[in-house]
Amino acid sequence: MRRDKLLAIALLGIGSPFLLWASNLPASTYCQIDEENNQVIAIGKKSDAFPLLLLAGLAQGAAAGYLFWSDLKKDNQQRSIGESKPIGSLPQSIVQELDLGSNVIRFPEPETVAANPFVSANFQSLNSLKSQTQSEDWIKNMVFDENDELKTVHYHLSGPTGTGKTTLGEHLMGLIRGDSKDASYYLINPKHLANKPSWSFPPFVKDIDQALEGIEYCADLVKKRVADPDFYPDTAPPIFVIVDEWDWIFGVYKARAVNAIRTIFKVGREVKVYLFVCGQSAQAQGTGLNGTDYRQMARIVLGTEAIAFLDNPQFIYKNKQELYPLAENYQESKTRYALRIPMEGLPKIKTIPHISKPTIEVKQLDTLEQSLPKDLRAILNLAVKRGGEVNSRIAQQAKLPECEGMNAEDFRYAFSDLQSLGKGVVEGDGAMLIFRVLDVGEEADTPSPTPGRVSFPTMG
Repeated sequence: MRRDKLLAIALLGIGSPFLLWASNLPASTYCQIDEENNQVIAIGKKSDAFPLLLLAGLAQGAAAGYLFWSDLKKDNQQRSIGESKPIGSLPQSIVQELDLGSNVIRFPEPETVAANPFVSANFQSLNSLKSQTQSEDWIKNMVFDENDELKTVHYHLSGPTGTGKTTLGEHLMGLIRGDSKDASYYLINPKHLANKPSWSFPPFVKDIDQALEGIEYCADLVKKRVADPDFYPDTAPPIFVIVDEWDWIFGVYKARAVNAIRTIFKVGREVKVYLFVCGQSAQAQGTGLNGTDYRQMARIVLGTEAIAFLDNPQFIYKNKQELYPLAENYQESKTRYALRIPMEGLPKIKTIPHISKPTIEVKQLDTLEQSLPKDLRAILNLAVKRGGEVNSRIAQQAKLPECEGMNAEDFRYAFSDLQSLGKGVVEGDGAMLIFRVLDVGEEADTPSPTPGRVSFPTMG
């Protein structure tokens, strides 16, 4: 018990009985003559201050008892959780404990921040300290289990521009990669700016017109590793597939894009191909992904998108009412936070620490443009835009700049080359041939390479 509180209890405890005693002192005696009986009457009475002194004495006694009881209760609480070290002079009723071994550091409860000016003014600095001690642990705990084995390798990061998706994504990749120096990075980023790149590695695809083909190419990497009898996960280098601006890509390609990334996150873990999907929206209608899909990956929703997501009636987690006010308080206090939704278990609101991008040794990869001749790429993109197929006459009439000077026979040969590269199948015969783009998981009947053409590079 603090000495100042002990002194207050002592003074109140002594003052209370003194005031009660003083309230019973008689007033000064005075005389009154009874003329009828010819007598002198001596009258004495209690002090006129009796009511006031009595109330003051009772109040002091109650105050002393309350101070003693509250301090005794606080001591019992601290003994039950170990020695505590309060920060500043925050009231006990508005703090929560963060266990750090032998000590307990106390932080303000979120619901009291807005109501208490002192706490509100200091909330940001307190959360900065809390972030340093707690936030990085939740990031590592998403990646690894209690035995330090990889637990989660596929992620969906969503939030407005500038909320740190790129930095957090590369930080997670660094944890997953570990000491491996041979990791490959396939970045599909239709928003790539050459003079201001957001990621630490160059894009494999930087054009929305090639985004679907880039994702399907990465899905083929998964299938090649699955079919390779000489593939050994223990020694194989990891491959990271990063699909940025997913909302935009899904809006253009719909189900074909979803089917392509499903191949990656459903099978990729077993062959060390890890998927990172990044975008603005976490809402199902903006991503095309369903609950079954999200049981294969963890979600991290950043900034105001977390509040919008929690406000969605489709967010049906039972702890929703606890998360919403917490996210609002962090938003108002300008604290960096995220809604963390694991593959299994309840979501939580977490503060984000100051993290930096890890050093990445980039393995130089051919871009998608370098892996396929321009004329074949133009025909392939035309087929995709036309719903998945194109005939030789329409291809010739389209007057594609990349196919300038090609006649009908040249287009038939081009269709055959695309089939030999595994990009589709040729149907029909005679003068009218149809090139149909392969669906994800579908294979051409004759995948043998054609001499003189550039085939896709084989990785890992």
